[in-house]
Amino acid sequence: MKSSNILLHALLLLLVLCSFTTCDAQSRVHHLEMVQTWPNTFCQSTRCATPIPDNFTIHGLWPAAIDGHSLKNCNTTYNQSSTYYQGIRGDMDKYWPYLKGKTPKQNENYWWYQWTKHGCCQKEFQPHDYYMKAIKLKNDISPLKILGDSNILPGSSKPYTKNAIFKAFAKVIGIGNKIWLTCHKKNGHFMLKEVYVCFDPKGNSPVSCTWTAKARTCGNGTILFPSPEVGSCDLFRFLLSIS
Repeated sequence: MKSSNILLHALLLLLVLCSFTTCDAQSRVHHLEMVQTWPNTFCQSTRCATPIPDNFTIHGLWPAAIDGHSLKNCNTTYNQSSTYYQGIRGDMDKYWPYLKGKTPKQNENYWWYQWTKHGCCQKEFQPHDYYMKAIKLKNDISPLKILGDSNILPGSSKPYTKNAIFKAFAKVIGIGNKIWLTCHKKNGHFMLKEVYVCFDPKGNSPVSCTWTAKARTCGNGTILFPSPEVGSCDLFRFLLSIS
């Protein structure tokens, strides 16, 4: 009986410790990940609503731990409300659309999903300010412009190296600040899918992304940057053109 009580107390202590180390994610925010998606790659692997945007769109603004893993599914005391988008609704629809949806309500559900899964794991911003910060960072950091300024253009038959993409961003966010890239692989080719740019917990200054393993999703070779005109039916012709 005595040993059973000791075991019970040990289990209760373990649960308490776990609640502090895994659930209190707010205390572990090391940086914010501003994640932007290139729709023309994303829509190669899933059915998207048309028209497909011809610019990078926001996937999310994700609090992350020091090892780079995004913090997820923390408790939130807020309830879903359209008031969070007052004054920024037009920008939200434009820069943060739900690529697989067609209705304003689907957009709102997607934004709320991003808050409940990621956004509420930080304590700097309430929902409205969180969404405003994401829009501001989107306007400050435009991957399409950054890449274009370095002559990395969508639709070119020329594959690009990761190093060339990294250098393009270094001109804007600082040489010492590393970004992450993710890609979609199809027919043996890696296509640029998402760009992660990291910021301090208040979203004021770029910092280096810390989870370098994410870059491995783009392989060790070159990366394609498919044009807005390339849809799933035209992908085979596009790949033939660069062979």
